[in-house]
Amino acid sequence: MQLSDSQVNSFESEGYIILENCLSETEVEVLTKELPQLAKKDDLRWVEEASRNVRTLYIPHTKSQVFNNLMRLPRLLKAVEQLLNSQVYIHQYTLHPKVALTGEGFEWHSDAWYSRKEDNIPESQLVVVQVFIDDATSDLCGPIVFLPGSHKEAISVDPYYKNYQRPQSDLVPNNRHSSEQWGFSMSIEQKYRLKKELLAEFVDKYGIVSLKGKAGTVAFLHANLLHASSNNITPWDRKTLRITYNSVNNLPLHPEKLRSEPIVWHDFTPLLPVADDILLQPEHSPV
Repeated sequence: MQLSDSQVNSFESEGYIILENCLSETEVEVLTKELPQLAKKDDLRWVEEASRNVRTLYIPHTKSQVFNNLMRLPRLLKAVEQLLNSQVYIHQYTLHPKVALTGEGFEWHSDAWYSRKEDNIPESQLVVVQVFIDDATSDLCGPIVFLPGSHKEAISVDPYYKNYQRPQSDLVPNNRHSSEQWGFSMSIEQKYRLKKELLAEFVDKYGIVSLKGKAGTVAFLHANLLHASSNNITPWDRKTLRITYNSVNNLPLHPEKLRSEPIVWHDFTPLLPVADDILLQPEHSPV
């Protein structure tokens, strides 16, 4: 898919693009059908302590060909390559169920803070593609809220570092992964957060936008965009996928210091596109 000049300009100035009906109802149904088997993968998920519902599910493309194909769809992949002007690879790939009545939020932060500070990726020029699997049209369902244009702010996160204490929980996945990494990467309380005074300044400067849309909507977000989300207090789930693409020209300076898999993906191989209708082909057709 080729983005228009106005869309590219909007991304550069505001830090986001929203495309309604980017995926068809049938394609969304194919994705939805695939979710139950993924939720059973204990080594790929983080569970909320209070509700014990899945908070985040990682690297679904390693367990499902459907989600592997999704990240390679030309309407996603080619658009990201256009925005970054290079080939790309997957840095992070997550599913956020945001379960009805219990789905918890995230504090104000920028994804690029983590890619820079924790993964040694030199530039903030990553693109996060958010795919709506459920309708998210209410401010009460805990949609992402963000500050349009804030991706241009060069914020040093060191002043906002907290002496993070990992939640005491038996829900940390197996010991292949660092407990501290799992804690600060998936807790409600972020390791890096925006101070209240600076948040107030930026809200006055940029305003706040709620990222809402029907199932099948796709948003392209600059990784340095400041954002947060609240709890889902509606009786409906708000499932979204977040696929973070990074340029092959922006590789980690010290790959051995990357956060562990499955928090981030360690394969820097450039992605190749699949057929744009691959989710509609017989092997993926919903029953």
